Amino acid sequence: MRKRWKALAALVLFVLVRRLSTAYLALVGFTYLLAGLLRLDWTMGLISDFIWAGLISPYLPFSLVEVSRRYGDLPISRRPYDFVPPQPGRWDMHYGFATAVILTSVLAIVAAFGMAKSIKAAYWILSGLVAMSIISVAAYVFLAYSGLGFREIWVQLAWEASYILAFVLARCGADLTAIGTLSDVEEW
Repeated sequence: MRKRWKALAALVLFVLVRRLSTAYLALVGFTYLLAGLLRLDWTMGLISDFIWAGLISPYLPFSLVEVSRRYGDLPISRRPYDFVPPQPGRWDMHYGFATAVILTSVLAIVAAFGMAKSIKAAYWILSGLVAMSIISVAAYVFLAYSGLGFREIWVQLAWEASYILAFVLARCGADLTAIGTLSDVEEW
């Protein structure tokens, strides 16, 4: 009898962890959606930049590649790179970045809700988004080694660790609920 209660408690805990992890991933998607929507309005530039300073910017790897192509003769620590496209000037890049962030965040939100329903495609989509964020964090680490310093990137490293942990917990919980359900526990 005691083993049954322990098994039931463990199953409920794993289901709860899975739900909280998918809710966290949906919240991350909403945060990026807000940052992308604010980036569309040119009067919200300061607020948008403040939000992007605390998030993992997907623009940074593209900026590093473009800057390396243009300013290859300068040392890495002296090259001009951006975390988000500049608002004045290249408007096509600015709106393209905001639109890409909005579409990707909507995809992440839909995938998080799909994970809650145990849809396998949602797991693949979110694993791809986590992989893209790992590439972006690698760009932050590259900049830290090249002169930015690790003090500046702790927030982004913490965000990335939380994304990976939430995805793994949601995935692990999905595997455990596929093995046993509450109806299986009631049959004991």
